[in-house]
Amino acid sequence: RRRKEDVLKELPEVVQQIIELPADGVKELIRKDQTAITKSFEAHADAMPEGEVASFETMSVQRLELGLAKVPLAIEFIDDVLAEDPKRKVIVFGHHEAVMQQFKAHWPKAAMIIGSTPGGQRQAQVERFQTDPECRVILGNDAMKEGLNLQAAEQVIFAEGSWVPGNLAQKIARAARMGQTKSVLVTHLVWEGSLDSRMIRRTVQKMGKINRVLDDK
Repeated sequence: RRRKEDVLKELPEVVQQIIELPADGVKELIRKDQTAITKSFEAHADAMPEGEVASFETMSVQRLELGLAKVPLAIEFIDDVLAEDPKRKVIVFGHHEAVMQQFKAHWPKAAMIIGSTPGGQRQAQVERFQTDPECRVILGNDAMKEGLNLQAAEQVIFAEGSWVPGNLAQKIARAARMGQTKSVLVTHLVWEGSLDSRMIRRTVQKMGKINRVLDDK
């Protein structure tokens, strides 16, 4: 096996950006979400085990509603990204399967790997995304975070993100891996003024302290 320091120079540059979406119409949902996940949690999140932090990401009943409400704005943003470059391919990560199904309805040619995708069909989805020029989007949740080569993508978009640096790093590594010839842009779409906005900023800053995560799978 090659050592980490031997391959760092071969990995692509990763640039992360956080885009806040206008929260008009969902401010009450955001308020309820922030109430459900207490300030005490936010203050102590850095000291919590990653599994406990991950459980808080989805504990609020408002999480799904906020995810579904974000779909139209996320679609508008991603369609603009695709229109900028007719050859660009993107990975779109979410959490809730209902959210991912709405994306799939908008992009019927998209590949998709979520929890309900049969294991025998997952590699076929990867190969279609990697090789078919008409398949420019692949949709996934945690079921797509490990062991898959998606380096045809040069942008990773989190419509629903994670506050756990390890989870984010694994997902970003689907595109940002050895063999990738372009830099990878990582975009986090969050509601303006939300807990997600604050937590993802802290998570990205924490990831900046990680030298580089190599994917051995």
